[in-house]
Amino acid sequence: MGPEKNMVTEVVKQATCHGHQDCIYAVTALPGSRYFFTAGADGMVVQWDLESPETGEMVAKVGGTVYSMCAVPNEALLIVAQNFDGIHLIDPVLRKELRSLKVTDAAIFDMKLLDDRLFIACGDGVLVMVDIRQWCTVGRVKVSEGSIRSMALNTDSRHIAAGCSDHKVRILGLDSPDMLQVLDGHENSVFALAYSPDMKVLLTAGRDAHLRTFDVAEGYALRNDIIPHMYTVNHILFCPNGRVFATCSKDKTIRIWDAASLRPLRTIDRSSHAGHGTSVNRLLWMDDNTLVSVSDDRTASIWNIRFSA
Repeated sequence: MGPEKNMVTEVVKQATCHGHQDCIYAVTALPGSRYFFTAGADGMVVQWDLESPETGEMVAKVGGTVYSMCAVPNEALLIVAQNFDGIHLIDPVLRKELRSLKVTDAAIFDMKLLDDRLFIACGDGVLVMVDIRQWCTVGRVKVSEGSIRSMALNTDSRHIAAGCSDHKVRILGLDSPDMLQVLDGHENSVFALAYSPDMKVLLTAGRDAHLRTFDVAEGYALRNDIIPHMYTVNHILFCPNGRVFATCSKDKTIRIWDAASLRPLRTIDRSSHAGHGTSVNRLLWMDDNTLVSVSDDRTASIWNIRFSA
């Protein structure tokens, strides 16, 4: 393989998806599907088709802002989190709400689903656990005096990483949510967390525009501290190929990174690629070469990214 800068050979914008009336904060998809779903401040959940992305179809409408949404893969359903209310189970084919559950009076910033357990990060610093089969709350843990803004799950070490607005990352047990460790160093809210595909490295980033990496096996020893964007980093997401990851930022850009060296491979911006005009909030890899981004500019963009062999 040649120099890292040549790993990304081409970035082509395939489509811009218009239809939302306000900022978009959440995007998800059912595995193996050509459809993806977006939601945000207008409360609309919209389905888009990669093969004809010009027009979206609204599949649900909730009464508040949606910061987080996830798919239930085996049942082709969506779980949508409504701020200051709770979660809604949506059938996107029937365009129908099947169930709802009041879990908090606070904002819901992130959700992660593992088997039948849904972990919910709340604005009051509480981690809520829900059994989605029984559709009931099975646990609550006070993690922070501030908000929990992001989460990541490590199925090897059985850890939950929680990024908080008090600038700390807290490591909890996945099977029993005991506090195991607190990671310091960030100077503002931690908005983005991701474990590497091999579960050996934790990446953290947020409002201080720093990206830090921690060695899980070495007790979360700090390995790297770099500045990946000019402003807040909103999301970190590894590509399915495991070779690269993407970040997005309030600085309106998306960056593709070499996972091994942490070298930037390509910047996707407005001037070079007709990128977003405001903050880029969330990313979704549909496959190894298709990346979806959503933004405060009320649009979703679909990118085709080609890599060298």
